[in-house]
Amino acid sequence: MISVKRLKIGRLQAWVVAALVSCISAGLCIVISCSSKDAQGGQALPRGGGVVSASATSVSRAGARGMAQAMLTSTPSPSASVKWTPTPQEAKKRAEALSMPLPAKPKEITQNTDEGAVAAAKYAIELYNYTFSTGNVDEYKALCISERKSCVKVPVDTLKMHQNGGWVDPIQVTFVSGWVRKDVTKNVVVQLWFYRNASQEHSGQGERQDIPAGKFASLVTLKFDGVEWKVQEIYVEEKH
Repeated sequence: MISVKRLKIGRLQAWVVAALVSCISAGLCIVISCSSKDAQGGQALPRGGGVVSASATSVSRAGARGMAQAMLTSTPSPSASVKWTPTPQEAKKRAEALSMPLPAKPKEITQNTDEGAVAAAKYAIELYNYTFSTGNVDEYKALCISERKSCVKVPVDTLKMHQNGGWVDPIQVTFVSGWVRKDVTKNVVVQLWFYRNASQEHSGQGERQDIPAGKFASLVTLKFDGVEWKVQEIYVEEKH
């Protein structure tokens, strides 16, 4: 037969083991001490009984806080991201693009003639390419003054691309011919034919888009303001 004392001790031991398992699972252990006399005497612990060690409690809580702090400091923020860094080759190409020389403004641009209009149209195409490579939009905005898309959107897109670290590798243009369209009477329209070398557009985030070489036709609408020719619109189309 099992004595009452041994039964009580067994219940006490089982209770202590269950409590320890529970607190270990929760990560917060409180040390409960009871005298050997109580255990041997078979006295059941009162509700919430036992002696709680204050020092053990503070240590265990400090340890829990330390573990939580370590987890927080070792876990990256959800908003953290890896910043793209250009390779030495890409940095060199970007430096070359930013240092692209400004196209020379033709002296004929001040002449209210067909030659002056054609010169202004060629200058507009060169400035277009210069703007995307360098991010400098001042000269383009001074020449292209209308509210048309080719005058307004180009500076906006250029600044946005360069603010994100992007650029376009320098593009060289070789003009084949250019003349004033006599079949257009409402506006002065210059038609140009030119070749363009291959290039690349860089997003500034490691992405690249090829710009193929090719032959292009362009229609440039201009207006003489009494001092020089100004661009109203630029249209470019690739020819195969």
